[in-house]
Amino acid sequence: MISITGSVEGKNCILIDDIIDSGETIVKAARFLKEHTVLSVSAFITHAVLSAVSKDKIENSVIDNIFVTDTIEVGDLPPKFHIIPVMPIIVKELRNIL
Repeated sequence: MISITGSVEGKNCILIDDIIDSGETIVKAARFLKEHTVLSVSAFITHAVLSAVSKDKIENSVIDNIFVTDTIEVGDLPPKFHIIPVMPIIVKELRNIL
């Protein structure tokens, strides 16, 4: 069951998840938010385990932008997908530790 606490009307909403596979849950959540008249829905996902079917499902959904890291090779992605490289973050933290 999906519910909202507070008002999201006219807001830019962000969905965050650790792993996306089929995309079913995040697409449903985005649709629910859009039904509550949010301005936009962006998703931030750490690990993208995506099939061709799930890429198409997300591309054709109401999600405005989806940001995924490059921890898993995902191949070619549709336009609303954006890749965030993690290596610079890891290198920076290793330099701080070492």
